[in-house]
Amino acid sequence: MTQIRIATFNLENFDETLPTARPSLAERITLMKPQITRLRADIACFQEVHPARAEGAAR
Repeated sequence: MTQIRIATFNLENFDETLPTARPSLAERITLMKPQITRLRADIACFQEVHPARAEGAAR
């Protein structure tokens, strides 16, 4: 029987920063990459992934 490993992440508050903090994409990748790699998942699902927005843009 073939096994498939599935991981799911809600990224809304994953970086545990203050609500007013705006970590860069590079900073978030540095934090997430080792954790995601350790899972050795065949499929990774990411929820609440918000794109970077220009300063002052509505969310």
